[in-house]
Amino acid sequence: MTVDRQTTQESTQAAGDVVEANKYLVLATATPGGTPWVTPVYFAHDDFASFWWVSRPLARHSRLISMNPQVAITVFDSSVPVGRAAAVYAEAWAAQCSDSDARREIGSYSERSQQHGNRPWTVDDVSGDAEFRLYRARTARLWLLADDGGPDHRIPIALDTLAGAARATPSTNPGTDDSINR
Repeated sequence: MTVDRQTTQESTQAAGDVVEANKYLVLATATPGGTPWVTPVYFAHDDFASFWWVSRPLARHSRLISMNPQVAITVFDSSVPVGRAAAVYAEAWAAQCSDSDARREIGSYSERSQQHGNRPWTVDDVSGDAEFRLYRARTARLWLLADDGGPDHRIPIALDTLAGAARATPSTNPGTDDSINR
């Protein structure tokens, strides 16, 4: 299928609408041997380039990320009628943010948290002796599930066309298992 520029712009906007309208993403992690684990996490984002969440370092998904940083993400609205789901899928590289990264990036998470009526977050909430840490997934590839009433029809979203999109690439992530991209 050839996607023209107008369709690409519309798809990118639709993907942004899905991400902005939802509070939780489904984070898929796996052991180094491939045993999967999924968990919902409240998230903030930066135009698809990065997704942030706050978790305990001993949570299963956090421990799995420390062993295998390759993750998959799905954001979708589960309240729509069957066959009408719009979703965003991402392949990404995740990690616990260092204290210096957390200082720079906690504001994005805190701002979205407050927009949803939750408390503000500071670097003190995710560093030192705090029980939580800030995590970041940098997007490598992104798709929109078309809301066309049909079976799984995913439209690729070109991350390099987004303003300021710093994305993960296999060249910046040694040990990439690119078999999922074939």
